[in-house]
Amino acid sequence: MNRMKTAGFEPFLPLYWTDKRDRSGERTKIAKTLYPGYIFVKFVEEWGKLFRLDGVAKVMGNERSPCFVPDQVVDDLRIGMQEGEGAIQLNDIPGNVELSVGAPVRITAGPHTGLFGLVYKDASKKGRALVKLFYLGQERIVSIPVHLLACP
Repeated sequence: MNRMKTAGFEPFLPLYWTDKRDRSGERTKIAKTLYPGYIFVKFVEEWGKLFRLDGVAKVMGNERSPCFVPDQVVDDLRIGMQEGEGAIQLNDIPGNVELSVGAPVRITAGPHTGLFGLVYKDASKKGRALVKLFYLGQERIVSIPVHLLACP
């Protein structure tokens, strides 16, 4: 990330707190990457310079322009990290809690692990919720088991 800053970019790596057990079984809190393999970079006119930096394999988007994440999403992540003293504090949702439409959630396991979304439709009585995900520059609605959801 220092190379990105030196090149004139403003990188942001969102982190979240999680517990890790050591060999003795003792739990300690560690910060992990919220979106493994991804760094948010504030857009600059010469975004093509990113490709010349060591460690940058790909920029999400197409040949003409990168994907954009709304400023409000990044601002909310930054605020969460400030309030969580350096990383976002995530709270688990028990599987029997009803989720309200529009509530933000994080997927904790499965093919969408680590992604954030919004509850699109509560079907927790059936053990699932429809979640609107924003990734790869697109919106997708997916059905997720409620026990795999956590709230930020």
